[in-house]
Amino acid sequence: MNRAVFLDRDGTLNEDSGYFHEADKLVVFPEVPEALRLLKDAGFQLFVVTNQSGIGRGMYPQEDMEDVHQALQEYLLPFKVQVDDFFFCPHAEEDACSCRKPLPGMLFDAQEKYDLDLSASYLVGDHPSDMEAGTAAGCTTVFVLTGDGLEEFAKLEGTGKRIAKFVATDMLDAARLILVHESRRAKIMKS
Repeated sequence: MNRAVFLDRDGTLNEDSGYFHEADKLVVFPEVPEALRLLKDAGFQLFVVTNQSGIGRGMYPQEDMEDVHQALQEYLLPFKVQVDDFFFCPHAEEDACSCRKPLPGMLFDAQEKYDLDLSASYLVGDHPSDMEAGTAAGCTTVFVLTGDGLEEFAKLEGTGKRIAKFVATDMLDAARLILVHESRRAKIMKS
C-alpha cells in the first residue's frame, strides 16, 4: 500500500481570495515547492483535496478550477515536483454530499484509486474542516497557520479542543514535521 499527503489547496498551497478560480492570479506560497519536494523524496504521493462549491453555485465553471490546477503544476515544474492527482467537491454545504470536507469522501476516493494506506498518510490544511476530514479517514493531521489558519486557530485556542496532531507555521514546516514523525514512527516499529 502507498502513503500519501493530502493537501488542501487555497490557504495551504496558495493565497486564498475566496472562491478562487482565476489561474492567471495564482500566487503559490514561496515555501511550497521545497515542501512538496521533501515529501516526494520521502516517498509520499501528493494529492490536492479541495472544496469548490463555487462550481455548484454557478459562480465559475469546472474548467476554471482545472486551469488553476494546471497553473499550479506548471509553477511546480521547474522545481521537479508535481501533484499526483486532484480531487474536488463541487457541492455546496446544503447539497449534503459525501465528498465535501469535513467529510472524508475525497480521501476515500483517492484511497480506492491509488491503493493508499490512510493510517500511514497525512492531511495538511488551514481549516478545521480539513482536520475533521483527515481524522475521519484515519490520517494524521497537520494544521497550517497560513491562509485562514491563524484566525481559525485563534478561535479554537480558548476552547481546549485539539483539532490536529500537529500545528505548523506553513507548508515547509508541515513537511518537516511529517518527516520527523515518520522517522520516530520508523524507530518505534524497529524496536
